[in-house]
Amino acid sequence: MLEYDICKLKNKVSTLNDTVFLIGNGNREFGLKVAKTFQKTYECIVSQCKPGKFANGEIKIDSIKENIRQKDIILIQSIINTQEGNNYYSVNDLFMELCTMIDAVIRGSARSVTVVLPMYPYQRQDRKDCSRCPISARMITSILESLKVSRVIVFDLHASQIQGFFSSTPLDNLFSEPYFIKYIKMICHQNKLCDSLTEDGKFGKLIKVNNDDEDEISQTNSNLIDITESSNDLSDINEDTMEFNRHLSDKICLVSPDEGGIKRVIRMANKMNVQSAFIYKERKKASEISRMVIMGDVKDKICFLIDDMIDTGGTACKACDLLLENGAKEVYMCACHGLFSGPCFDRINNSKFKKVVVTNTVINDSNIKKELQDKIEIIDVTEMCAIAIERCLNGQSLSELINIKV
Repeated sequence: MLEYDICKLKNKVSTLNDTVFLIGNGNREFGLKVAKTFQKTYECIVSQCKPGKFANGEIKIDSIKENIRQKDIILIQSIINTQEGNNYYSVNDLFMELCTMIDAVIRGSARSVTVVLPMYPYQRQDRKDCSRCPISARMITSILESLKVSRVIVFDLHASQIQGFFSSTPLDNLFSEPYFIKYIKMICHQNKLCDSLTEDGKFGKLIKVNNDDEDEISQTNSNLIDITESSNDLSDINEDTMEFNRHLSDKICLVSPDEGGIKRVIRMANKMNVQSAFIYKERKKASEISRMVIMGDVKDKICFLIDDMIDTGGTACKACDLLLENGAKEVYMCACHGLFSGPCFDRINNSKFKKVVVTNTVINDSNIKKELQDKIEIIDVTEMCAIAIERCLNGQSLSELINIKV
């Protein structure tokens, strides 16, 4: 797993010591790591309460042993199919689990309830694009608002307009872009595509980290890389710390696999001063593509496919083949949410991708098959999540975090 130290928590408000974390069963390692990061700065509590099930499959929340009256509650739940020992939790199980946890803490007189959904559930049906179909993303919004949560924090919404579905509850959409930009710059440095990436001609420090913690976070494997910048403060990060040489724009191309991700790719390309392209695709049905056409020049370039998620991997692998057929030198895939459903692992293993890079919002190293660990990289975004929680509770702006320069 790759760890990019791009920002730090600031211990300024002692009232954050009244924060209590509750972690659901979905990708529990992510939630525990966010809580542990927060604990390094604040004397907060990580609840021992863990949701379970009745014999008939209904969700059961035992009594929360910690005092939560007039406390700021942080509920972290990754909505992803999860196998934990002999227990299997579906997407629907985990969402119901989240709802019961919210109800429990509100009835326990919590001062505020912040819900962290690393991946917003049911977000791919965000509009009525045919007759008699639901807008599932709006339905999830209605449920969360009816439970009277104080705030929702998510990573990389599938469509930005989902934010508009919330009328009374603030939603903060965090971007994984800074991590991917830093990863791409690291690849450029390794391929000697730029003269200098930092002011001193170095790319920070590469440190081999072994995580031997005795708690549930110990799942992280030993090939963890920590890439550390000299600056620990958001305001100290210089826009010119990493800069490409004037020829780099002819060597790198960021590619959106569909029309929906064009804005994301253009935003990243402008920050990096590189070229962009997108793939136009026609579908026969939801999971079957009839035709794909590249709009842009990718010949003799290292291409990075940028998307919010990778699910079954069919579209991504076809896009990779199409880019190589049109002259791309190498193809990487960067996606915030690595769902890896169904045949995805086999498709990636047989694909021509140089690397597939995702964050740990819904998956961690222990979920990756051993033979794929050289082809799939996971970037740790828990520190950004912890800082977003801190800033929300402090009443600070998140714009610095969203627009952070790397």
